[in-house]
Amino acid sequence: MTVWESFSAAAATAGTAAKLAPSKAKLHTEIALLDREIEARKRQFGVEMFDHCSPLTKEQSFYADEDKLTQVLRPSLIQAQREIAALEGKKNNFKQLLADKQTKRANAFPVPAYAW
Repeated sequence: MTVWESFSAAAATAGTAAKLAPSKAKLHTEIALLDREIEARKRQFGVEMFDHCSPLTKEQSFYADEDKLTQVLRPSLIQAQREIAALEGKKNNFKQLLADKQTKRANAFPVPAYAW
C-alpha cells in the first residue's frame, strides 16, 4: 500500500466517523429525552395515585384490611401523608412570616410609593 492509498483510506475512515458522530449525538439526545419523559410520567402516576388513594386513609377499613395491596400501599401512603403534612405546616409558617413582614413594612411606610 502506498502512502497515498494509506492517506486516502484514513481520510475515508475519518469521513465516515464524521458522518456518524452527529447521528449518534442525535440518538443519545433522543434517548435522554425519552428517559426524562419516562421519569416525568412515573412522577405523574405517583401524584395521581396519591390523590386517588389519600381519601382511603379516612376510612377505618384501610387500617384493618389485610389484603396484599393494602399491606403494600399502607406504609408508603401513611409516610407520604406525614411528610406532606409537615411540609404544608412549614409552608403555612412561611406564609404567616411573609404576612407579618408585609404588615410591618406597610406600617413603616404608610404612604405608598408612586412612579414618576
